Amino acid sequence: MLVAAAGAGILGAWAEGALLLFLFSLGHALEHLAMDRARKSISALADLAPRMALVRRQGKTREIPVEELQVDDIVLVKPNSKISADGIVVKGSGAVNQAPITGESVPVEKEPFPSDQRIPSD
Repeated sequence: MLVAAAGAGILGAWAEGALLLFLFSLGHALEHLAMDRARKSISALADLAPRMALVRRQGKTREIPVEELQVDDIVLVKPNSKISADGIVVKGSGAVNQAPITGESVPVEKEPFPSDQRIPSD
């Protein structure tokens, strides 16, 4: 950028050199603005996730940090609560608001996964 502006100055095209510096500076400022917005959006999305999960292990229900969740844990989801982990419905049914993840504004009905089918392992 500086080389191009200096070259424009050497050729006597001061206005073009100044315009070049201005446009590069504007682009740099817009890039920083976009990065700051992206960081804030990602941070806000992370804040949507619950920190605790209600888990049933060995017949007992207790609240644990989501970091302690294990594969095959049964996570209880109460009405109007946030879902703390990805998984399948094993019992009960209901509508889930997936807007923070998919952007879909209409709640999606969830039913128990059929026990005679193999669970997908994506």
